[in-house]
Amino acid sequence: MTLAIKKQGSYAVGGTIITNEGTFDGKDQMNPQGQSLHGDHARVSFQIPENVKGLPILMWHGWWEDSSSWDTTSDGRDGFKTIFAEKGFPVYLIDQARRGSAGKTTVATPINTTPNEQWFFNQFRLGTWPDFFDNVQFSREPEALNQFFRAMVPDTGSIESDLLVAGTSAAVDSIGDTILMTHSHAEALAGLLPWQTTKLKRSSHLNPALDLSSQKTKPLKP
Repeated sequence: MTLAIKKQGSYAVGGTIITNEGTFDGKDQMNPQGQSLHGDHARVSFQIPENVKGLPILMWHGWWEDSSSWDTTSDGRDGFKTIFAEKGFPVYLIDQARRGSAGKTTVATPINTTPNEQWFFNQFRLGTWPDFFDNVQFSREPEALNQFFRAMVPDTGSIESDLLVAGTSAAVDSIGDTILMTHSHAEALAGLLPWQTTKLKRSSHLNPALDLSSQKTKPLKP
């Protein structure tokens, strides 16, 4: 199927700015005096199809993920980003603050390098390591598992629920009437969104590592 895109792009929402005391000296440019740091924002990328048939969908990734989890499956098939755009939905993907392309942080933290990938195998409901569930819609090709593990993205700063919720709320406000699609950790955070003031029309929970046919949530219709 050919997907005709009317408009696409990306932008930052929310965040903070900190500035060091002093005066910036152009002759000593590595000196932090008087310099600013824009950080803690979320970043949104989007694709709006030529023939829109439904409300925009904002896809919010889970823990140790970024927005690329919605792009394609680990074995290279179309991910939810493309599937829903083909159905006429404007699709917006968010990198929450201090993750992925929104990794610029004002509060540093050590990057966690503790091996944890077998835990993620179980956590994503692929099976019980090292065995896949019989009916799971995940490729058994070794390269698919390699791509899955390499898609894990650590935090660049401390996880602060208020900050992550504020970024997503700002994203919703920038889009307008929106369907929110969450995965894993984002589902719990979505419950903290100020529902009475945002433009959210519906919330759904899907696992981007699996094929659409294996999801318990029914596909959204235009």
